[in-house]
Amino acid sequence: MQYRQSHTISSNTQAQQHVQSMKPEFPKSEFPIALRVLGMGETGMVLAAVLAAMGHSVICSDYDLRLVSSVNNGRFVSNEPDLDTLVNHGVADSQLIATSDTCSAIRHSQLVFVCQTSVESSKLPNGQVFDARRNQLNELAVMLGKMDRFHSIVYARKVLTTDCRTELIGTLENSSHKSCGVDFGFCLLPCLFNSNQAIQDLQSIDRIKLGAKDQKSIGLSAFVLGELCDQIYCTSFEDASSNA
Repeated sequence: MQYRQSHTISSNTQAQQHVQSMKPEFPKSEFPIALRVLGMGETGMVLAAVLAAMGHSVICSDYDLRLVSSVNNGRFVSNEPDLDTLVNHGVADSQLIATSDTCSAIRHSQLVFVCQTSVESSKLPNGQVFDARRNQLNELAVMLGKMDRFHSIVYARKVLTTDCRTELIGTLENSSHKSCGVDFGFCLLPCLFNSNQAIQDLQSIDRIKLGAKDQKSIGLSAFVLGELCDQIYCTSFEDASSNA
């Protein structure tokens, strides 16, 4: 693993303090774009931090206000080596921002990664159960309905093939009144890395598999992820979900 020596600012919102840390290196994107990561569990934060390190403008969102505040102060407590360092640098370089407003995060993006949230469910004061996965999907559908341009979605959560076609794509189409493959693209992204070595895995990854039902859905997703590795393998939902 290669590193470079650098000084970063640990927080953009509190008194600035210079710290010395070793930052993992990733290839810089030739065409950085506006990316969004919904869900700030470890998978989402690894993706957000790595994409920010590549030069993309990344906004990540979650329903946990304390987690959002912590990330905006350059901190993410994790068992993943180097993840906290990448988050710190991303925030200091203004490449990484966290928010609790999912709709706002999606509004000006070109590509959205949907990942597991920090807390998947919780009981509300009225006794009802808050389902983060369902809420995440509904908010995404609302924003798709308001957009007048093609939007790419990469679903990086575990899912069955039938769920992908019926619940996920079906919900997005029915609620947004848009068509998958025409108005928006939808790809399934199997797990890219192993726990506790995610950064190292992404530095040496040689192939990424994407599942999609049509070629148009693959486009931007394959371009962005292709800058991380030598080969993008495009396959069916069935094949991709068997490895998700």
